Amino acid sequence: MNERRTTNIFLLIIALPVIFYVLKLLSFIFIPLVFSMFIALLFWPLVRWLRKKKTPKTISILIVIIIIAVFINLTGKVIHLSSQELFWN
Repeated sequence: MNERRTTNIFLLIIALPVIFYVLKLLSFIFIPLVFSMFIALLFWPLVRWLRKKKTPKTISILIVIIIIAVFINLTGKVIHLSSQELFWN
């Protein structure tokens, strides 16, 4: 039993750096994937609420896309105005 535990610990010590190396190599895939999963989880309650109100799935997804687009647009405008304030004053 003790030998198995020691073997598991050594495997963990060897595997952990390999896992982190692979995650670093494939970060161009994992970062957008995690970001999109976060956005999906953030808006899932709204989609579920709209589905309970008998809204068609395409309409509820379209509403969420519109909300995200408006948020990105407003954030872009705020950043643009802030950068103008910083550079011109």
